[in-house]
Amino acid sequence: MYLSTTIPIKIYDTKVQFIITKDITKIFNRINCYHKTGVSWKKNESAAGCTILCSMAKYYILINQDYLSYNTICHEIYHCTHNLAIDRGIHEEESQAWIQGIIAQEIFNFLRKKNLEIA
Repeated sequence: MYLSTTIPIKIYDTKVQFIITKDITKIFNRINCYHKTGVSWKKNESAAGCTILCSMAKYYILINQDYLSYNTICHEIYHCTHNLAIDRGIHEEESQAWIQGIIAQEIFNFLRKKNLEIA
């Protein structure tokens, strides 16, 4: 399985790409290669999910399809939100909570439209 949606956050001039994949290592390596980060995973280094921060213009949330759960999704949304805020010098909790809420709402709407069951 490979599903993806991009969430624009216009007020901060950025996007978050949410990806569910069977092969998280492959997608992680492809994104990092594209952005020339020099970071890569070996086959045995895969995770349930991860957040990739290559630039302030775009953030990535990857979820391994075998670990598609509210816990994994919310965990990665937190990392994404935290880093998006830190990159912009936003320390106010209310702004961070708003960002987190927008990302979560868009992700869960996307999953509902795709009729995906979340563990």
